[in-house]
Amino acid sequence: MRRSRGFRSRTRHKLKGGRFSIAEALQTFKNGAKVRIFLNPAVHSGMPHPRYQGRLGEVLESRGRSFVVGVKDGKLIKKFTCRPEHLRPEKIQKKTEKTEEKPKATKTPKPKTAKTTKPKAVKPKSQRAPRDTKNSNSLAPTVPKSQEKK
Repeated sequence: MRRSRGFRSRTRHKLKGGRFSIAEALQTFKNGAKVRIFLNPAVHSGMPHPRYQGRLGEVLESRGRSFVVGVKDGKLIKKFTCRPEHLRPEKIQKKTEKTEEKPKATKTPKPKTAKTTKPKAVKPKSQRAPRDTKNSNSLAPTVPKSQEKK
């Protein structure tokens, strides 16, 4: 017999627990509000696919008691019709007026000065004579032709 792969398959830990809350059911969101998808397993209707658990989305419109949420999936924006029990408002930190009034402290760049570097110590090259490959005794020093005795 073929294995079933239903909507809630492989969700043992994602869909544990959960209780119905009237406060969650009555919450409202404005268009453009950022929301997180958190599945409530106690409410079966209006549940998005478990793949999108914890994703950030934007409320596009409201339909009856549900909301249309757009979630980025790669380059696409996928739309879900979700009940408010499965949505939580995203807590975005807003900048206060106090922080905006203070100018940021900027570091003044130090003027660049010419760096003085010490010359590197040069190792003297070895004064060993080149080997003569024609002679059988290749370890014997060779004398250049210009210095040979005539």
